Amino acid sequence: MEHRNSTGFAGGTAALACVLGLTTVLAGTASAQAPAQTQAETRFGSTAAATSLQTTQAWPSGQTQPAVLNGKAAFIRHYEPGKVLRLAIALALPHPEEEDQFLEEIQDKNSPVFRQFLTSEEWDERFAPTPEAEQAIVDWAASQGLTVTKRYPGRLVVDVEAPAGVIEKALQVTINTYLLPATGRAKARTVYANDRDPVLPPSLRPLVHSIHGLNSIVVFGSVGGHLVKRGAMSKTASAPIGMAMYAL
Repeated sequence: MEHRNSTGFAGGTAALACVLGLTTVLAGTASAQAPAQTQAETRFGSTAAATSLQTTQAWPSGQTQPAVLNGKAAFIRHYEPGKVLRLAIALALPHPEEEDQFLEEIQDKNSPVFRQFLTSEEWDERFAPTPEAEQAIVDWAASQGLTVTKRYPGRLVVDVEAPAGVIEKALQVTINTYLLPATGRAKARTVYANDRDPVLPPSLRPLVHSIHGLNSIVVFGSVGGHLVKRGAMSKTASAPIGMAMYAL
């Protein structure tokens, strides 16, 4: 436990919060860690700042886009099974209630832990997904023919890629091509999307918060090592910190 000023790392997290449109929720969260070392600055988002987004929606509901479910996206054809898709598997936080309590106490002037910031390593030890949880997801992905392309400090996300047909089999979904109608300023466009929520083995379900990249209705881009997307942010989107989801 270290008693430090919360500049540095908190400032970087606050800037990311502005991108996500969640400054109010994350302002206190950002201050829970001490000024970051180089590794923490380059990590995929902050475990501390992930709470509000990673506890908003329990697995496995909400993994299918509303436009597909309500029929607004018109079916065209089955998506090309040989085309490679890239997914981000977001891990569930193991102790969200304890994390919420700590984040409240660290901002409470009457609390014995007021402003007693944690280092990145201390935070991960207490609140991040375990190495065993991350490895279980990596092992499952490999067993299904998915290629793990990146793992991150903090163990919040595992990036994978595979042909669409392999992903369909692994997650028990069908990926189709749809016509998304024009809405407001957005023009009609062709998109791909899964037709139902993905299915994981029972042993993995408690470990996974969500899977991103199964559709092009919500799209990601990369800015400064964080995944963001140009356009208007979806108010109903759920994603780990470092990912901003946008429905065009």
